[in-house]
Amino acid sequence: IIMESYASLASQDVWSRAFFATDTTITAIFTIEFLARVATCPSHSAFVRAPMNWVDLLSIMPYYIDLLVANSAAAGFQALRAVRLFRLLRLVKVGTLSRTVVVLGQAMVNAAGGILVLVTVLLLEMIVFGTLIFYMETIECTLDDDLRWIYTDSAGEPFAGQPTFYQNIPDSMWWTIVTVSTVGYGDAYPVVWPGRIVAILAMVTALATIAFPI
Repeated sequence: IIMESYASLASQDVWSRAFFATDTTITAIFTIEFLARVATCPSHSAFVRAPMNWVDLLSIMPYYIDLLVANSAAAGFQALRAVRLFRLLRLVKVGTLSRTVVVLGQAMVNAAGGILVLVTVLLLEMIVFGTLIFYMETIECTLDDDLRWIYTDSAGEPFAGQPTFYQNIPDSMWWTIVTVSTVGYGDAYPVVWPGRIVAILAMVTALATIAFPI
């Protein structure tokens, strides 16, 4: 999957055949192993109820669908190919790793209340600061003929006459989640001082949220 994402390689016949041969071999091994377990399992009802068996089935299905679908380059099917990553989940069956995953799962369940509080606080911050930054940034904007918010001359150079990053509240929420998560892509940033004040509040609040023991 990783190497196939290089269009320069996937477009070459020699690499394309190598990718197909590798995928065929791996899928054949998974298929044989899956069918063997189906044939030898003591209880088919228990086999069907086991989630990891469905993971195994989902990991091999994209290959066979690829053989059946003529237009496999369609966007929907390209996304379906990513389902093959389910094969990696088979690693949780390996001895110590399996026990570690169980412990991790139990820890997540025990911390469910705190996680819910954290998610709720982050959602509130996203809504509040997303709304505030939108209205504060568009204070010094006007709508153009294409219904875009454009900075006026009072925003100063080089932003005057340029469209704001915050065209609507959902766009502003994207900036908020990037900011409060301390990622800070830099693809959007406040230009006018009212917006910068909101950004300062958002950053300080985010630090307090992350530092606060849930």
